[in-house]
Amino acid sequence: MMPSMRMVFVASALVAALGSCGEGPEAPQALEAASSSAEGEGLLGPRPVVAPTGTQGRISGFAPGGPIPDEALADYHIRMEVAIAGTSVGTMEFDLWPEEAPVTVRNFLRLVDEGFYDGLGFHRVLREFMVQGGCPKGDGTGNSPHGTLPAEFSTAPERDHRYGVLSMARMGGDPDSASCQFFLCCDDGPALWNLDGEYTTFGRLSRGVSTLEAIASVPVSSRRGEPSVPGVEIEIVDAEVVRGPAPKGEAELRRPGRVEAAVPRVVVHSLLVACGTTPGRSPRTPEEAAARAAELLARAEGEALLTLAQEASDEPGVREDPRYAVWRLLAEGVRDREGDLEVRALSRRLQGELQDAANRMGKGELTRQDYIALSRRLQREQSEFLLEHRWRSSSELAPAVSEAAFALEVGERVVVPYDPARSPRGYTVLERVE
Repeated sequence: MMPSMRMVFVASALVAALGSCGEGPEAPQALEAASSSAEGEGLLGPRPVVAPTGTQGRISGFAPGGPIPDEALADYHIRMEVAIAGTSVGTMEFDLWPEEAPVTVRNFLRLVDEGFYDGLGFHRVLREFMVQGGCPKGDGTGNSPHGTLPAEFSTAPERDHRYGVLSMARMGGDPDSASCQFFLCCDDGPALWNLDGEYTTFGRLSRGVSTLEAIASVPVSSRRGEPSVPGVEIEIVDAEVVRGPAPKGEAELRRPGRVEAAVPRVVVHSLLVACGTTPGRSPRTPEEAAARAAELLARAEGEALLTLAQEASDEPGVREDPRYAVWRLLAEGVRDREGDLEVRALSRRLQGELQDAANRMGKGELTRQDYIALSRRLQREQSEFLLEHRWRSSSELAPAVSEAAFALEVGERVVVPYDPARSPRGYTVLERVE
């Protein structure tokens, strides 16, 4: 289960649940996946499933205290064949990180070598987050016959949760509760950032992007509010330990790009004329809001919409700072990966500064008042950065407002009418500026 955030220094971080119980708070909405594959690897067509090899070819010796020492674990990698609805979608091969997580790697090698995962599956799929498997009960409640593992968490950047990384699922409140269930990251965005230092990463996909994408693209249904239950069976046909280094596939391991949107991003200025009861303002009927929006649109012909927004918008914060009326919008499925990384770097720096200040306060080198002042300064720095640089997903807006923003030409203005379902806050005046 996903832990609570230690610090809110991440823009729009998506909270998701990861745990051996398979239940947790609301997770990111699964989206339709890309159909293209990474360069150098085409999508594999359907082919008959190859039956597991059973115990033939097993290496043995991975049990704790066995003949294979920790320093020899790096001589092995994992190959895993997966079938969806009874048809093979190819294999994935994984590099393991025994130097950083020797107990976890040994446990995974042991379970694979014993044939534990053969015939099990992936019971949880979240397209924008991860795919989780390895449960002997198939529902997220099963555990390993060999007990649980001590945490081997790390905050080192090279062990971050990112596309293709293997990590262990666990119970949310117990860092030492991982056993056999694992998850494989199928994105590299903000949804994963809260896992770093909280879950044990122990390897990464080296070849098999098309197979991972096939798993992550399976249609899902909801259970207890989380859209993660696969609509068809996803089976680990055969997992085996292979001696030697894992073969390399893609030159750069990353999630394949989606089909590019016709208009991938826009910048608009906005002015909200709210209907009904808006906190701190007088009630306004839809008819009154429509008349007010038409009046402001006419005035916008002669003066900047941003200036009018600071005078008249009902959007929170705009009257104090007109930058809140500037929306940098990404089309559905488009990501600002460079911006995500900048936000992450900022988050880490600010959190480091605040932790250092807390340590100094504990030693009596900093007063509580100075600590509070520093915290507020860091929050302002974060807010300033996000105001100037953040690109928002169009899915954050009401559907009618989002559609109108991407339909505008540069310099064009429009009033998006109030609609209880598609634009419930009121009338929105928009102008596209980029």
